[in-house]
Amino acid sequence: HMLMAGENPGQSVAFVGHRLGGNKLFGVQLNDGYTRLAAEDGMMFASVHPHMALELIYYLQKLKYQGHLYFDTFPQRTDPVEEAEYNIRRVKQFWRAAKRLDRLGLMEGVLRGHDALGSLEVMEEVLAVERQRSRKKQVGEAPPLQEVHAMEQQ
Repeated sequence: HMLMAGENPGQSVAFVGHRLGGNKLFGVQLNDGYTRLAAEDGMMFASVHPHMALELIYYLQKLKYQGHLYFDTFPQRTDPVEEAEYNIRRVKQFWRAAKRLDRLGLMEGVLRGHDALGSLEVMEEVLAVERQRSRKKQVGEAPPLQEVHAMEQQ
């Protein structure tokens, strides 16, 4: 519902965590949409705003969030089970990408410097690695360890 209210979900989570402590969040509803005020599109997680979705997951991890994640999507033209499975895979992919951002310290510098372009670039890099890992996993190949290691060294 943050998107319907015109909010940035990651910023809202960071604000709540900073002002009230991370234990005030107990359930986070995940979906996506076109952010028309008061219109809930109920689309699959990160299908429209992947950078905002990654930022949201990043701040949930920073807060050491232990609550529930659940989906509020409307599978009108897709199989509901397949859509739920997609949402779960997508959240896991973004969770790993956010962990990499934190582990490598990639976001701290761009956030401190208010570097919007740098922020987008590091998010694209970690999401690209996760997309590649997911594709390789789906076809049964080993993940590209040399490429992942090289990126982590940068």
